[in-house]
Amino acid sequence: MRKRWRTEDRRDETADSGDAGSRSGGPMSVRQAVGAAAGMAALAVGILVSDGIPGHLSVRRHVDAAYSRSPADDIAGDAVAYTSSLMPTRVAGDITHRWLPGRGVADADGVYLRYDDDSVVILRRQNGSLILVEKTTTAYPRYLDHVAGHWDR
Repeated sequence: MRKRWRTEDRRDETADSGDAGSRSGGPMSVRQAVGAAAGMAALAVGILVSDGIPGHLSVRRHVDAAYSRSPADDIAGDAVAYTSSLMPTRVAGDITHRWLPGRGVADADGVYLRYDDDSVVILRRQNGSLILVEKTTTAYPRYLDHVAGHWDR
């Protein structure tokens, strides 16, 4: 049997009510709906900015946000250093899950990831990893023994 819906006007006719003449019975008022829509839009923008969309956030900024900065390990203004307690392959997995590199190679010393303009080199340390982010133009000659034949110049 089909259910029939009420079609009568559901207005509260009490004059002393602050909501006199407003629609009742709905899940939320228009003001609440507008507020909820604005909140959802702000949340969506926040997610897009924080999670990153290629072209809007770089691998460099992701590493900066996700790992501890280690200025003492910077290399002569070319490479910015970070540290992690995770092994290089785990750090590389985290980075490549979000930012797929153009090329990558791993050896006993670490993991070498090449992106359009930047490179991320993750070297093994006794207590985790040293992460170096630098321009590909300076990283290629520095790590030539590790990346030759794997990275394009």
